Amino acid sequence: MKSGIIGLPQVGLTKATLSAHALANPREAHIGVAKVPDDRLDRLAAVYKPKKLTHASIEYVDVGAVGQEALKETAYIGHLRQVDALLHVLRAFEDDSIPHVGPIDPLRDIKNVEFDLMVSDLGQIEKRLERLVKDLKKMRSPELEKENELLLKAKAHLETEKPLREMEMTPEDKKRIRGFMFLSDWARPSRLQSPNTTWPKSPRVRTRAPPPSAAR
Repeated sequence: MKSGIIGLPQVGLTKATLSAHALANPREAHIGVAKVPDDRLDRLAAVYKPKKLTHASIEYVDVGAVGQEALKETAYIGHLRQVDALLHVLRAFEDDSIPHVGPIDPLRDIKNVEFDLMVSDLGQIEKRLERLVKDLKKMRSPELEKENELLLKAKAHLETEKPLREMEMTPEDKKRIRGFMFLSDWARPSRLQSPNTTWPKSPRVRTRAPPPSAAR
């Protein structure tokens, strides 16, 4: 599994997860790999004695501070679209030695980052619709018409400032839209859930938190 770590500047994500090299190169993507221990696998290995034992691993990609300017960069967007899940790190701590613009407000930060992701998706949709208009003039086909209809619906949904994961879609629509790897569609509730998820203690974050979900 490959997870992308995102967050606003000065939230502590790079300092908490990666090395000093990452601090010196904040615009680069930095990768860390964590092995996932599993006692069940170890017990099975003790019984069957396989020649090779491979535990699951999670690859974390720290892509640096998120924002509308960063989301205009092809390389930055590319890193985000290659991961299976987005992990949004929020600042909920007070520390005078670490500068921060305005008061500490995790709820506001969630909304700001989510808005930036929606703006990025909207720009991608508008570019694709421009191309579809030209293609449909040359040749009309059921597939192109369905894609055009779906993207117009997605565009209208985003313009209400709601992420694509909240848009009602048929199974066919979900398959079609998955290929675009839209950033605001990452946390669709049916995709990855755990009954043991622990939510942040901050009441401002807890009131905003959706059902446990984190992956495409």
